[in-house]
Amino acid sequence: MSELDSEYPKAESGRPFLPEENKEFDELFNEQKFRPRTAILTVWFKYPTNMFFQPIPAKDKITFTNKEGNKETFTKISFRNGFCSEVLTSVDIQEIVKAGGRIIRILDGIVYEENLEIIF
Repeated sequence: MSELDSEYPKAESGRPFLPEENKEFDELFNEQKFRPRTAILTVWFKYPTNMFFQPIPAKDKITFTNKEGNKETFTKISFRNGFCSEVLTSVDIQEIVKAGGRIIRILDGIVYEENLEIIF
Protein backbone atom coordinates (compact mmCIF):
# COMPACT_ATOMS: atom_id res chain seq x y z
CA MET A 1 0.00 0.00 0.00
CA SER A 2 1.52 3.33 -1.00
CA GLU A 3 1.28 6.64 0.83
CA LEU A 4 -1.39 7.83 -1.62
CA ASP A 5 -3.65 4.86 -0.82
CA SER A 6 -3.71 5.48 2.95
CA GLU A 7 -6.91 6.76 4.56
CA TYR A 8 -5.15 8.00 7.70
CA PRO A 9 -3.94 11.62 7.60
CA LYS A 10 -0.79 12.89 9.27
CA ALA A 11 -2.01 15.03 12.18
CA GLU A 12 0.81 17.55 11.74
CA SER A 13 -0.25 18.24 8.14
CA GLY A 14 -3.67 19.54 9.25
CA ARG A 15 -4.67 23.14 8.63
CA PRO A 16 -7.92 25.13 8.66
CA PHE A 17 -9.99 25.28 5.49
CA LEU A 18 -9.68 28.74 3.92
CA PRO A 19 -12.82 30.39 2.46
CA GLU A 20 -10.93 31.36 -0.70
CA GLU A 21 -10.42 27.63 -1.42
CA ASN A 22 -14.17 27.05 -1.70
CA LYS A 23 -14.40 27.16 -5.50
CA GLU A 24 -11.30 24.98 -5.98
CA PHE A 25 -12.47 22.33 -3.48
CA ASP A 26 -16.03 22.31 -4.88
CA GLU A 27 -14.61 21.55 -8.33
CA LEU A 28 -12.23 18.88 -7.00
CA PHE A 29 -15.02 17.07 -5.15
CA ASN A 30 -17.59 17.38 -7.93
CA GLU A 31 -15.04 16.06 -10.47
CA GLN A 32 -13.99 13.32 -7.96
CA LYS A 33 -10.34 14.46 -7.97
CA PHE A 34 -9.81 15.40 -4.30
CA ARG A 35 -7.28 12.61 -3.60
CA PRO A 36 -4.67 12.27 -2.05
CA ARG A 37 -5.75 14.85 0.55
CA THR A 38 -8.10 14.10 3.44
CA ALA A 39 -10.49 16.55 5.10
CA ILE A 40 -13.24 16.91 7.68
CA LEU A 41 -15.57 19.62 6.42
CA THR A 42 -18.94 21.21 7.06
CA VAL A 43 -20.58 21.16 3.64
CA TRP A 44 -23.82 22.29 2.05
CA PHE A 45 -24.69 19.72 -0.58
CA LYS A 46 -27.46 18.45 -2.83
CA TYR A 47 -27.97 14.73 -2.47
CA PRO A 48 -29.73 12.56 -5.02
CA THR A 49 -33.37 12.16 -3.98
CA ASN A 50 -33.42 8.55 -5.22
CA MET A 51 -30.90 7.43 -2.58
CA PHE A 52 -32.02 4.43 -0.53
CA PHE A 53 -30.52 5.87 2.67
CA GLN A 54 -31.38 9.52 3.11
CA PRO A 55 -29.35 11.92 5.29
CA ILE A 56 -30.62 12.59 8.80
CA PRO A 57 -33.85 14.62 8.56
CA ALA A 58 -34.10 18.13 9.96
CA LYS A 59 -36.03 18.81 13.15
CA ASP A 60 -37.93 22.09 12.88
CA LYS A 61 -39.76 23.74 15.77
CA ILE A 62 -43.15 24.91 14.56
CA THR A 63 -45.32 27.35 16.53
CA PHE A 64 -48.92 27.96 15.57
CA THR A 65 -52.19 29.15 17.08
CA ASN A 66 -54.77 26.41 17.53
CA LYS A 67 -58.52 26.85 17.05
CA GLU A 68 -58.95 27.80 20.75
CA GLY A 69 -56.48 30.68 20.28
CA ASN A 70 -53.63 29.08 22.26
CA LYS A 71 -50.09 28.96 20.90
CA GLU A 72 -48.68 25.46 20.44
CA THR A 73 -45.14 24.40 19.62
CA PHE A 74 -44.12 21.02 18.30
CA THR A 75 -41.21 19.47 16.45
CA LYS A 76 -41.71 18.49 12.83
CA ILE A 77 -39.25 16.10 11.20
CA SER A 78 -38.74 16.70 7.50
CA PHE A 79 -36.26 16.30 4.66
CA ARG A 80 -34.82 19.38 3.04
CA ASN A 81 -35.93 18.73 -0.56
CA GLY A 82 -32.62 17.18 -1.51
CA PHE A 83 -30.40 19.76 0.25
CA CYS A 84 -28.48 19.11 3.45
CA SER A 85 -25.71 20.61 5.60
CA GLU A 86 -23.53 18.18 7.56
CA VAL A 87 -20.02 17.65 8.94
CA LEU A 88 -18.50 14.97 6.72
CA THR A 89 -15.12 13.45 5.92
CA SER A 90 -13.73 13.78 2.41
CA VAL A 91 -14.46 10.07 1.85
CA ASP A 92 -18.15 10.60 2.74
CA ILE A 93 -18.31 13.62 0.44
CA GLN A 94 -16.83 11.61 -2.43
CA GLU A 95 -19.40 8.85 -1.89
CA ILE A 96 -22.25 11.39 -2.08
CA VAL A 97 -20.83 12.74 -5.35
CA LYS A 98 -20.41 9.19 -6.75
CA ALA A 99 -24.08 8.52 -5.95
CA GLY A 100 -25.11 11.56 -8.00
CA GLY A 101 -24.97 14.33 -5.40
CA ARG A 102 -23.25 17.70 -5.78
CA ILE A 103 -21.27 19.91 -3.38
CA ILE A 104 -22.70 23.42 -3.32
CA ARG A 105 -20.53 25.13 -0.71
CA ILE A 106 -17.96 24.25 1.93
CA LEU A 107 -18.52 26.22 5.12
CA ASP A 108 -15.47 25.32 7.24
CA GLY A 109 -13.29 22.44 8.39
CA ILE A 110 -9.81 20.95 8.56
CA VAL A 111 -7.71 19.88 5.57
CA TYR A 112 -4.90 17.34 5.88
CA GLU A 113 -2.37 17.70 3.09
CA GLU A 114 -0.52 14.42 3.69
CA ASN A 115 -1.51 10.88 4.60
CA LEU A 116 0.52 8.46 6.70
CA GLU A 117 2.83 6.08 4.91
CA ILE A 118 1.76 2.56 5.79
CA ILE A 119 4.19 -0.22 4.97
CA PHE A 120 3.08 -3.85 4.94
